[in-house]
Amino acid sequence: MAIDDITLRHLSRQRIRGAPSTQPGTAGFVPDYTAGELFRQTQRSLVCPLKGEITMDALREAFAKLESAAAAQKLRVMGDPLYVVKADPMDIVPNQREHEACLPVRGEAKEEGDVKPSRLEGGYYIISTTTAGLEDVENVYTWLFGKFLPARKHELTRPYILHRIVAGLDAARPAPSNTIAGGAARPAPSNTIAGGAARPAPSNTIEVQVPASLSIKPARAPGVGGEEPT
Repeated sequence: MAIDDITLRHLSRQRIRGAPSTQPGTAGFVPDYTAGELFRQTQRSLVCPLKGEITMDALREAFAKLESAAAAQKLRVMGDPLYVVKADPMDIVPNQREHEACLPVRGEAKEEGDVKPSRLEGGYYIISTTTAGLEDVENVYTWLFGKFLPARKHELTRPYILHRIVAGLDAARPAPSNTIAGGAARPAPSNTIAGGAARPAPSNTIEVQVPASLSIKPARAPGVGGEEPT
């Protein structure tokens, strides 16, 4: 498949992470994912910093802090909590990125400790989902920024990438008792399902929301202004 000049410009971009861009129409180093579109409205939000490694436990704690602050300030929660990467993943290595937790709210928010009022920008987003947990998010970045966006002449609008935990955020429930009524031992759960197939391990589902815009320079209207130098 022939590659035009705009796509070539995207593919030739240097990437600090070292993950090669994937040429559209060829097999890459990461699997293909599905992508969709989302239009978000601009919203007020509460944010707090996320320090260290991003884990489900750290996200639960940060989200609980924001929800507690929203309840204390009598704010209306307007959506799921998010964690945010405040960087272009193709330019900034993981251990140098800034992260924060974000909760969309309605009402007059105020600062309390490290919880601060902010603004969640609306607009056009490309979304993609992985069921392989937080460990697979880097592969989603590589596919989105190295293949999907360049092939569609899109680019990152601003370095503020949203992540929604679709499944897996709930804290683990206490383990069931090892005995049942009458004192008999509870049978161990089967590792297979109907048909003898292996039972899939529970997974965390992460939705990545990338603010995007067209990277094609609009054509100059005939008779308007001078020609650009070539």
